[in-house]
Amino acid sequence: MEQRPDLGAEAEGYRETVRRMMDAFPEVEPGPDVWPAIERSIAEPPRKLRPRWLASSWVMASAAAVALVIATALVLSAPDLSPAAAAEELAAAPGSQTMLLADPQTQAALASVVVGEDGTAYFVGNRLAALGRDRTYQLWSVVDGEVVSAGLLGPSPGAVALRIEGDPEVLAVTAERSGGVVVSEQEPVAVWTTQG
Repeated sequence: MEQRPDLGAEAEGYRETVRRMMDAFPEVEPGPDVWPAIERSIAEPPRKLRPRWLASSWVMASAAAVALVIATALVLSAPDLSPAAAAEELAAAPGSQTMLLADPQTQAALASVVVGEDGTAYFVGNRLAALGRDRTYQLWSVVDGEVVSAGLLGPSPGAVALRIEGDPEVLAVTAERSGGVVVSEQEPVAVWTTQG
């Protein structure tokens, strides 16, 4: 093994810096409740974050919005398909599924999500009202009771490529601040659900 005296000198320099830092700051004894609080947080199972709207009445009210697969004409293949053309092509592929997302109040269809067998998906939301530049639509997927963000759609989504993992029970779109959120506090503007 090659000897590197320069590395030994560098390591000693780091040790000296640590010694000086430890001498510069007094030792602080943690309070009596610090370690018990750490032990409690380790022992408690992590809580699942769930948006408050998941238990709302819109889930049941939107059952009427459940739609069958839309028959879509096959688009001629091109080397670089636009997202809208790719969504149409995927909708026509065997084994794909198209879900309509409807306004929870009026039941009017506002958007659709086309999902292929491998999870490749496209969101098509031409009927959603445009948001300001500081806002974005966000798609949520609920699989086995767990809510996850399926993607940011932008303030005026047309067709957006994304992935849908698993078999969702609910898909919902919310309007959020630009950049999206981890847990939504907003009521959905469009919903699809398997509950009937």
